[in-house]
Amino acid sequence: MQDLHSSDSLHQRGIKKIARRHQLREFQKEIAEKTFRSEGKNTAPDHRRLGVQVGEDFLFMHLVQTGEVITSPVITPVPHTQAWFLGLFSHRDRLIGLTDLAGIVGHNVTENIKTDKVLTCAPALSLHCAFRVTRIVGLIDIAGMTSEVRTEKESPWFRKNYMDKNKVKWTEIDLQILINHPTFLNIAL
Repeated sequence: MQDLHSSDSLHQRGIKKIARRHQLREFQKEIAEKTFRSEGKNTAPDHRRLGVQVGEDFLFMHLVQTGEVITSPVITPVPHTQAWFLGLFSHRDRLIGLTDLAGIVGHNVTENIKTDKVLTCAPALSLHCAFRVTRIVGLIDIAGMTSEVRTEKESPWFRKNYMDKNKVKWTEIDLQILINHPTFLNIAL
C-alpha cells in the first residue's frame, strides 16, 4: 500500500513540475508581448523576431524556435569535440548541449565572458541544445527593414540579410535548419 501511495506522490510532483514549466513559458511569452507593446509597436506577431549579437554580427531568429535565456550555466566540457561545442549543462532536469553560435557560423570561438548569454532552443525543435551569444538584443520588428536574399549556399541556415533604419545589417538564422545540418550534428573531432 505504501508503494502505491509513493507512486501517486511522485506522479503528483511530476504533474506539478510540468504545470510550473508551462506557467513559466506563458509568463515569458506574456512579458515579451508586453515589452513589445510598451515600446509602442503594434506589429503583427509574424514580424517579431528575437535579436542577438554574436561578436560583431547581429542575427535574429523566429520566436517559435527559441526557448529561454540563461546566464552562466555550469558547463561540463566534452573531450574530443569541435571547438565550437562548449560542452553540456543541466537545466530543468535535461542535459543540454551548448554550442558557441559564433563558432558554428564561422567566427573564432572565444573564451566565455560573464556577460555572455545562453539561448535554449524551443522544445518543439526536438533537440536539447542551446547557443552561447554575446548578448540578447531583444525583440525586433523586421517589418520596417529592407531585405535581400543571400546568394551564399555554404551555410543554408542563413536565410536573408536585412538592413534596419540605422543601417545595421541583420542576418536571419533558421535554427531548425542549423540543428539538423550535418555540420552541427558532427561534434566529434
